[in-house]
Amino acid sequence: MPSPKSLYREVSDAELKQIDRTKTFQYGGGAEGKYFWDRLLDARWFSQMWNEPHIVRAKYTRAAVRRFSRWASLDGRGVARFAGETHMNQGLLDIRKVS
Repeated sequence: MPSPKSLYREVSDAELKQIDRTKTFQYGGGAEGKYFWDRLLDARWFSQMWNEPHIVRAKYTRAAVRRFSRWASLDGRGVARFAGETHMNQGLLDIRKVS
């Protein structure tokens, strides 16, 4: 079995509470899915830019990550991925707060 792929996401207090409660991502309006970063460094940069105080690491199967949209450099930063509402929890193995 291939190793899981870790992706990082900056989150608010409210989203972190929801993740702790459900162990999933939930659609919250706005964009029709969730953005993730391949590198923790990029998630930290966006955490400061968007004033989102927490970062979570989501481990996905590599097959699930291949279904996400991918940008080589979003806003001049590193690799970003977008998981639509129907894909954001498919292949999700684990979510943990990292900072």
